[in-house]
Amino acid sequence: MHIPDYTASILEARRVARGWCIFHTVPLMHNRPTTILSKDAYGQPVIEIIFNESELRQLIGEARLSIEAVIPSISYDLESILAVSTSTATYVCRVMG
Repeated sequence: MHIPDYTASILEARRVARGWCIFHTVPLMHNRPTTILSKDAYGQPVIEIIFNESELRQLIGEARLSIEAVIPSISYDLESILAVSTSTATYVCRVMG
């Protein structure tokens, strides 16, 4: 959620994985494109990516990863900022041959 080139990051995770990739506590929304926010964290400016769930699933599939489980994660609603409800989930993905 903090890496600007998240597509390359997903591909790199797939490249180095032996069998599984876990994308933990991914911020999600359904009715808005993937959105990049900026904020301060630990005294430093950082970005935070809120993924459109369909777009994220497509990127994971294009990286030749199979989503085996989606586990709801911590409560994380940014509706007051984005005007749509958000959540988080952990994606457990198997590397496809």
